[in-house]
Amino acid sequence: MNIVLAKTFLELLNARNFNKAADRLCVTQSTVTVRIAALEEQLGQQLFTRDKSGVELTVAGRKFQPYAELLLQTWQHARQELALSDSQSVMFSVGINSALWEGFAGPWLLELQKAQPNVALNVDVGASSGLLEKLAQGFLDAALLYEPNPRKDIVIHELMDEDFILVSTYPRRAERWNPHYVYVQWGEDFQHQHRAIMPNEITPPVSFTDGRIALDFILARGGSGYFPLRQIRELLDEEKLFVVEDAGFMTRRIYIAHTEALHQQDWFAEAMDSLLRHRDGIQLQHDSFRQAIHA
Repeated sequence: MNIVLAKTFLELLNARNFNKAADRLCVTQSTVTVRIAALEEQLGQQLFTRDKSGVELTVAGRKFQPYAELLLQTWQHARQELALSDSQSVMFSVGINSALWEGFAGPWLLELQKAQPNVALNVDVGASSGLLEKLAQGFLDAALLYEPNPRKDIVIHELMDEDFILVSTYPRRAERWNPHYVYVQWGEDFQHQHRAIMPNEITPPVSFTDGRIALDFILARGGSGYFPLRQIRELLDEEKLFVVEDAGFMTRRIYIAHTEALHQQDWFAEAMDSLLRHRDGIQLQHDSFRQAIHA
């Protein structure tokens, strides 16, 4: 089976209509029909049911979908590797949990690119579960994330426990509930801790799945929420945010996961040294902050 057939299958799946799929692929509707027929013949299975409203996947089509996606991703990854310039000898495909970008992953990768210009970066930013899946499938070499589940042939290193601090746009003390509190969906580990200290019977009036957007919202409207110290330290120094007095910290554990093959790469050892230096800097900030709070 070739890449064109897999791509046509996925386009038809997304469009649910032969004419729309043809427009997206810049081909005729008859071409899409011929390609799907050829794919079904090769597989010996009907992949779509057709009616006046469009097309739907059959059971066989649903089973085939992840393989088509895997094939297309493999092809795209291969094209990236082969297209490296003469000055770059290796492609580093790294996944970053979106919550770890500010103050940690971003500075790390910037330093890595400056120190090792021969390493081309392919950065995939997303949720930890999806990144770990891509790492297990071979589309990523490493991932910086929270809450990884063990996977075969994947090495997982614990990096640090990170503090999440309740801050507010105005000075206040901790209370059972604040009407301006904004809940950020940081992850399951955070959610479990949150349930232990916040009333479960009250639904927060505003919640976000993205910490950066939540912080921008709070700064614009006023209010409070939990954020990692590295993301808000400058805002605390500038007194645009204030630590809520007598509010407990929450913690999330950060990991680096990578393929076993990276152990054999000298450049990756240097990359890990750089990552650990950034980790140590964040831990130093945490230690200083805790000392100041308890002083």
